[in-house]
Amino acid sequence: MKMVLNAVTTLLQFVLVGVTILFVACVFASIGETMTTFLCFMALISFSAYVASRYFARTHYNFYE
Repeated sequence: MKMVLNAVTTLLQFVLVGVTILFVACVFASIGETMTTFLCFMALISFSAYVASRYFARTHYNFYE
């Protein structure tokens, strides 16, 4: 019974991710190509800043030295 429950839970998670991706695609299509490009560019910059901050947090690099 527990295996069936885990399978159903995993299936529902895939359905939820699919619905979320479809919703985001509909939102991007409704706001237009220019704004979608801008939002993707901002997401790329934010992700790059996050990766850089995680990298510098693990190193002993001091910017002001």
